[in-house]
Amino acid sequence: MSLQPPEVPIFPARYGPAAADFNAWLKDPATFLAAPPWCSVRRTTAQAIPSGTWTTIQFNQVDADGYSGWDAVNFRYAAQAPGWYLVTLKVAANVAAGGTTHALLPGIVTTGILYQGNESWQVTTDTAGMVTTQQFVYLAPGIDWVAGQIHIASAALSTPTATGQQPQMDIVWWSV
Repeated sequence: MSLQPPEVPIFPARYGPAAADFNAWLKDPATFLAAPPWCSVRRTTAQAIPSGTWTTIQFNQVDADGYSGWDAVNFRYAAQAPGWYLVTLKVAANVAAGGTTHALLPGIVTTGILYQGNESWQVTTDTAGMVTTQQFVYLAPGIDWVAGQIHIASAALSTPTATGQQPQMDIVWWSV
């Protein structure tokens, strides 16, 4: 059963709502609005990122997922309620010594369609470059999902493991 955003009740003339109606009209919508679908995942161990291709980040740490939408096998979040979701993706890659500069691009994939981030990071020697992108996406439960991808054009690298530098993705239900 998918979640539904709360509906505004309609009170017909001369109708006295039963006590059970108040749960559906007040308690359930208030619960949904106080704790909407939200998921936060991170990649805590190094993941090899090949050069020149979009690679799905295999997030392996679920920090929050109130409605169990995270798919740890396919590394994506399945919509739990219809509506607009704000997806924030932070990608990062380690660069070893050598003075080479690498372009790092984030991408948000929604049900197979890639939205390339409009930011890129020119990662240089001995750093863990990080770039963030955000995208509003409309998701329908039972149909749509969202995943994070990374693209490095110049060399095969790996994701960092240090706290604060790990790739991360947050998905938050925003509105209908």
